[in-house]
Amino acid sequence: MDYKWLETLVESDKKDYGMKAVNLGIMMSQGFRVPRGLVISALWSAEKLTEYDNSGKVVLTADDTLELEDIYQMFSGVDLAVRSSAIDEDLEGYSFAGLYETTLHVNCYEAFAEAIRSCLESSVSQHVNDYKSQHNIEGRQGIATIIQEMVPSEVAGVMFTANPMTGNRFQVVINGAKGFGDQVVDA
Repeated sequence: MDYKWLETLVESDKKDYGMKAVNLGIMMSQGFRVPRGLVISALWSAEKLTEYDNSGKVVLTADDTLELEDIYQMFSGVDLAVRSSAIDEDLEGYSFAGLYETTLHVNCYEAFAEAIRSCLESSVSQHVNDYKSQHNIEGRQGIATIIQEMVPSEVAGVMFTANPMTGNRFQVVINGAKGFGDQVVDA
């Protein structure tokens, strides 16, 4: 299983780790405070998305389980966020916002493994396939998986550097809510 710590990512890593993870790494290198984390490569995910059990869930092998347990232990004692960093996410002119699965407050290995599985499976969901079809985005591009420490939050938000309703790049739109950002992005 191939992974990298977020702070080691550079622009050329986007094909294996996605723009979301790369942008987090770039922000860290520029001194922004970003929660500690790592990202599992889209290559591993592509391999996992070829084998499903009878209930339609991605199969995690004994080796996968051992490697995921090692990763989980690297974050011992803190709640985690498991997030997507799809290769086709954050493309110029397209937004996959809210289409891929994110799991917050992961605090045991079983929940961690299930969050990883859910993130992977979301990359082949009907919502994602419909969005790709509507925008003529070809093929299955892959999904990397970000694991980050949760931070306590009283208020969270999302800033759009272009108005998402009109596309006007001279308007910045900020949506915020009390608590964690999921209340904003899932709305």
